[in-house]
Amino acid sequence: VRWFRGGEAVQGSGTVDQGLSESVSGTDPLTNRPADPLLPSTIALTPVDGETGSATATRSHEYGAYTLSIVATLPVVDMATTAYEAWYVTPGITDFFSLGELYAREDGAWGLVWSQTDALVRYDIAYFSRVIIIREPRDGNAAPSADHILDGTFE
Repeated sequence: VRWFRGGEAVQGSGTVDQGLSESVSGTDPLTNRPADPLLPSTIALTPVDGETGSATATRSHEYGAYTLSIVATLPVVDMATTAYEAWYVTPGITDFFSLGELYAREDGAWGLVWSQTDALVRYDIAYFSRVIIIREPRDGNAAPSADHILDGTFE
């Protein structure tokens, strides 16, 4: 799989702990893990490569669940053939997974709420910091397309 438009090769979507030697903002010097990665925070996602649109992503950890929500302003697409999909990515693109498709909201924006309980969330969720939105053809291919629209990183 080629990584979106960045051209970096990715072996798969399994966890690759040895790739985490990159510095992560606010790390605990003893464990090299983020000091408190689950504090609520919000970021702006900005357009990539001349695309248009914007989004806000918010992550939090409350009541035994990790939640990431996105509200986006994106161009209208034919939802029968195309979808907007959000991906959660580690630094260095050593791992990633789909957060799901954004849905068209009644107010004209696009939205997504992804949530997992503490018992089900990936043990390494603290390493994920980058949110990417891509335009995905409905072609049955589970791999991310190269049509990268918005990008943002939690600090």
